Amino acid sequence: MKNSSLILFFTIFFLTTFIFIIPFVQFTFGLLLCMSSYFIFGLILQLKEKNNFNWFNVLSIKLILTILVAVIFVQLPLLEGDTLRTSFQDGRLMDSNYYDYIALELVNIGLNKDTFHLLFSTWSSFGVISYIYIVYFIFGTNYLVIIIVNSALSVLGISFIYKILSLNTNNRNLKSISYGILLPLFVYYDATPSKETLTFLFIAASLFYNYRLKYSKKYLALIFSLLGLFIIRPNVALLLLGFFLISKKKLLSINTFISILIIIFPVYYIVDKIIGVQTIIDSYFSLDTLLKMKSKANDLVIQSPLKIKIIELFDGTTFTKLVLFIPFRLIIWLVLPFPILYFNFYELYENFISMELNWLSFYHNSYSILRSFNVIFLMYFIYKISIKLLKNGLSYLSPEQKYIFNYIIYIAVVVSSFSFANSSRYRILIEPLVFALFISMKYFKNKKIN
Repeated sequence: MKNSSLILFFTIFFLTTFIFIIPFVQFTFGLLLCMSSYFIFGLILQLKEKNNFNWFNVLSIKLILTILVAVIFVQLPLLEGDTLRTSFQDGRLMDSNYYDYIALELVNIGLNKDTFHLLFSTWSSFGVISYIYIVYFIFGTNYLVIIIVNSALSVLGISFIYKILSLNTNNRNLKSISYGILLPLFVYYDATPSKETLTFLFIAASLFYNYRLKYSKKYLALIFSLLGLFIIRPNVALLLLGFFLISKKKLLSINTFISILIIIFPVYYIVDKIIGVQTIIDSYFSLDTLLKMKSKANDLVIQSPLKIKIIELFDGTTFTKLVLFIPFRLIIWLVLPFPILYFNFYELYENFISMELNWLSFYHNSYSILRSFNVIFLMYFIYKISIKLLKNGLSYLSPEQKYIFNYIIYIAVVVSSFSFANSSRYRILIEPLVFALFISMKYFKNKKIN
């Protein structure tokens, strides 16, 4: 291990130890075990690396930043408001508080036939509650445990993007792609028990294994990656499946089709016996549930007169408007929320000083600032990519870069066309990939591959 790795190791040890002695963070054996597992994961990832790319450094930096964000911007204000774990989906907070509470209940009560239904107590989020429950069952229910595991999975996800773009190049500058996990909003989501971490991991893995079908017939990993995404976010999984079909990859080869059938029948039987397939179908596709979700989204939009006006102007209520205003919707979606900028740091500081009275304001203001930074970075990356493409054309891109570029355009157009006014969170589907494309275009040009 290089000296830099040792320095980072001791840095992270010092910082996390310092955080542990803060009164509102409880030190547990499970947390220590989780931290040890994290470092073992980092060492394994490092040993598997063939071109001396220091993933251990990336893991260390990621964990330091995520824990600091989790403690200062999430745990501290929510503990002051007694809302870190809530038994209902609080409109003032993210749904992650409720996911965390249900997972905690399952650990305390025990998972059995009487409590199994709790895994399915949220719409289209079955997988994330199961994920949090498994992590808590293994490492204990300390809030920081899920943050440590999230950090490891995010690094694993970005490694899949790195693998795609470095398939046909040995350019070591591509290691900068790994720091896409440090995008502000990405770190914030990893600092909570949310489904964004798993969503990104399964998207990145699916993109990699789908692209690798050009070179090998190892399709089982692709099937399991897509299956994981279907459990966490079925709507996104369907979008990704559509992209694979449109991009004409060999997803539906005869071997893939047979493998899907072999997997589906036993899985269907097991799920039907334990839960009942109809229960899942009703939860995912119930018209009442969908209308309720749409109503909540509309309530949020109605709070902003600007958003109402934009919906009236650019929403795809007719086929002509749907097609004609794609560029406008795309730009609007990329710069949400309104307004972009929120930099009242003095107010944030005042709220921090009087946290007991202003916990909710501090929680929302810090989140808004992180989102604002994210939008600024995203627009900068898109600007630089656009300049390169306008100057050199699409032929400038390598096959791997074109693959990523096509995915970004596809997802951005679809999401912005059908839910552009209230879906800013869905930018996480493209943000790390935009960053990775920007880095790869910065360091190498297209070379013909024989």
